[in-house]
Amino acid sequence: MEAHCNRSEYKFTIAPAIVPELYKTIRCYLAPDRNLEDGYIVITEYFDSVEDILYWQKIDGCTNRRRLRSRIYLDPCAQREPSAFIEIKHKLNGLTVKRRISTSLTEVASFSKRSRIDVSKAEEVKTRDEINRMAEQYKLVPRVQMRYHRHAYDNGADGNLRITFDHEVRCRSSEMRELTADDGDFETAITSAGEMLMEVKTIGPVPFWFRKLCATLALTPTSFSKYTAAIAINRL
Repeated sequence: MEAHCNRSEYKFTIAPAIVPELYKTIRCYLAPDRNLEDGYIVITEYFDSVEDILYWQKIDGCTNRRRLRSRIYLDPCAQREPSAFIEIKHKLNGLTVKRRISTSLTEVASFSKRSRIDVSKAEEVKTRDEINRMAEQYKLVPRVQMRYHRHAYDNGADGNLRITFDHEVRCRSSEMRELTADDGDFETAITSAGEMLMEVKTIGPVPFWFRKLCATLALTPTSFSKYTAAIAINRL
């Protein structure tokens, strides 16, 4: 599934006992993303104002809201080079789209320090300008850093369904550091031991087989957000 497509998103918290059944069924319909059977590591940095404006937009249920983050993807088997993006996740009236720029680990570190990105590719200028305007408008600064292991399944770049499982979700918010590919020091757990976060992203209706699976396993969507959970932990 292309990241820039408008899509619906549904989130579920998954208890360890039903994970094998979920994987077994989903693998009958979807292939592992990038053919990575072992999934990949996601390291991400979320930006917000010192007043946490973007956090409160989520808490207050704003129907038109954006979130700015940088993200690094790592192959745990080290067979692929890390990839990095700076992106805006935009939710409008229930549909979500990502606008992002492919970049380097060096640029991710630079953006963290000055909240501004410079690119010259014609196809990225519009996204660059939106990122820089948003950072300036809200005076955004690094607010939360997070790491987790993701297993992802989809039906191809031109497909309409993507399902991801995030586990070992941990964060830090007391001390921001430069993100690196070998960064594993995240002290605070966001999920319980063995618990997974499942996200279903679809263009158009959710397929019948998945609806049936939800009914069989009594799965109910939740509004859980890794970012807002991390902020809430930090406020305790």
